Amino acid sequence: MKVEIDVEQFAKDIKAGKSISGKDGILSSLIKQLTEAALEAEIDSHLAQDVEKNRRNGYTLKTMKSEFGNFELDTPRDRNGSFEPQVVKKHQTTMTDEKEKFEFITKNNNWDKFRETLLFLIKSKINFEVRTTVHTDLLNEKDINEIIDILVSMQYRGKYYLQNFFESDKKTLGNIGKQTKKLDITKLSTKIPIEFRNF
Repeated sequence: MKVEIDVEQFAKDIKAGKSISGKDGILSSLIKQLTEAALEAEIDSHLAQDVEKNRRNGYTLKTMKSEFGNFELDTPRDRNGSFEPQVVKKHQTTMTDEKEKFEFITKNNNWDKFRETLLFLIKSKINFEVRTTVHTDLLNEKDINEIIDILVSMQYRGKYYLQNFFESDKKTLGNIGKQTKKLDITKLSTKIPIEFRNF
């Protein structure tokens, strides 16, 4: 599949007054084209370095969310399943960088280990709990819905526990204070069951 960036169409859409962001905005189309071009370069590089007899094996279509609108992304696959794209990872469903958000909140760079461990637990069928403590100055409804989308894409089938930040006189991670607003639980996705604690 050859991916071409249609810059002329992009310019025509701008001149015609088409919206830049939103559901049918022109930026989501451009992001799709650029992302697919980068994925094509990644799989070409992967196959060129693969010593085994490996080749392309079609595409996987998935819906990507971005702040400029959603779009369908064609992700290339290889025959033996060894291709691990980096531009958009296998279970990634948003164009925001979960890794950066994770590192900002937790103050550590263990996102990859966390993700691998979570995938291991899901595949092993071990009974475990997925829980997020919510402080609305750090996580809003959109962030929680992105976490839910990640869990769904990883085929997590259990309950998702949302725990409201408990204010205390004791020192907390990052020494954060009181929340400035309440989480609007009516805006949360229903793709997996949620149990609320301290709300």
